[in-house]
Amino acid sequence: MKIINSLIWPLTIASTLIIVPLCKAEISWDNYRDRHGNFEIKLPESPVRSTSTIQLGDKLVVWESLVVNNEREKYAIHFADLPRAVIPVEPYYLLDSIKNQLPDRVLNWEQSVNHQKNITLGDIPGLEYIYVMDNGDIAVVRLYLVNNRLYAVEAISRKIDHIHQFISSFEVQSFWESYNDLEGRFTVSLPSNPIITSES
Repeated sequence: MKIINSLIWPLTIASTLIIVPLCKAEISWDNYRDRHGNFEIKLPESPVRSTSTIQLGDKLVVWESLVVNNEREKYAIHFADLPRAVIPVEPYYLLDSIKNQLPDRVLNWEQSVNHQKNITLGDIPGLEYIYVMDNGDIAVVRLYLVNNRLYAVEAISRKIDHIHQFISSFEVQSFWESYNDLEGRFTVSLPSNPIITSES
């Protein structure tokens, strides 16, 4: 089985034309905002968070995952901060080389990739991979590189509209909040609470 096109409407799969109506899915999708990961995405339920350490090249990095397993569907967002020494490499080359070093439990590259292309999210470089699993499920993985942070957005389902709803809702955010000086001298927006020091 081979996917000919990416997530476009209508979608052609194995010479069979599938018309997917762009309407609200039967499950409820809610906005999920993750301040630590600096992203926002639509999910059908609250994700389960886990953290592990993975080897990328000669470096160990912390790999964070937020996963929803919904019946036969899977929706996941993974992210890690890469060593800055690797960032000068051309981003699309870097993303394609990194994919083979990610854990098999995250991205099942034993499956044959039916489709691969360069993508962007605004000015953010990314790569998209689509493959059909042995049981007929469709898997879509998008890798994005934001400064030195790698994001992997992963969906596995037989429902194309569910995959589209999830994958297309991913946004990178900076959650800035107002900070008021304790003495009331000023107010400023900051991405996190500041560390207050004093000079003796």
